[in-house]
Amino acid sequence: MHIPVNYAQVNFSLTGTLLPHGAEVTFGVAPMPDIDGPEAIEVIKSAWEDAGLAGGFSQQLVISSVKMKWGPNETGRVYESPWNWAGADGSQPLPPNVALLVTKQTDWGGKKSKGRFYWPGLTEAVSNGGGQVNPAAFDTYVDGFNSFRDALDGGNVPMVLLHAEDQSDVIPYFVKQLSAQSTMATQRRRLR
Repeated sequence: MHIPVNYAQVNFSLTGTLLPHGAEVTFGVAPMPDIDGPEAIEVIKSAWEDAGLAGGFSQQLVISSVKMKWGPNETGRVYESPWNWAGADGSQPLPPNVALLVTKQTDWGGKKSKGRFYWPGLTEAVSNGGGQVNPAAFDTYVDGFNSFRDALDGGNVPMVLLHAEDQSDVIPYFVKQLSAQSTMATQRRRLR
């Protein structure tokens, strides 16, 4: 991922008994000049905690740390903060390769202007049994992820869409909406 100067990549490190090998969810941000790394991480944590998403994820899913890598890639600062955020749903978790797909929408058209991230930790309580998120849970995800994005904007740490190294001439686009998908996503590799 290309991280320009004055932008940063944020990694949520996911752990817990559901993810014995761990996983990461990554997104870009464009913190305002008066916000330093530790302060930006606290804004991100607070935005996530206030989004009301804990009930949509298994108790066995833990965000164990937040890392922020500033641009440029070669010399940018890195900050990491431990965390112990856990989901609140105590029902049977789905396999770790089943995830909620959340797309990142910008004001621009074309493939370069869209992104996505996958959130493992779904449970049978949010599934309709046919590979779909049930309507009540779906509304919670839609509202929660957009509340998270709005809180980042309000905290002067807006979410952006970073681009691949071969697109380093493209300025990151501001993410205007996060759209949860009602069909559960699966990874293509086998469970071990």
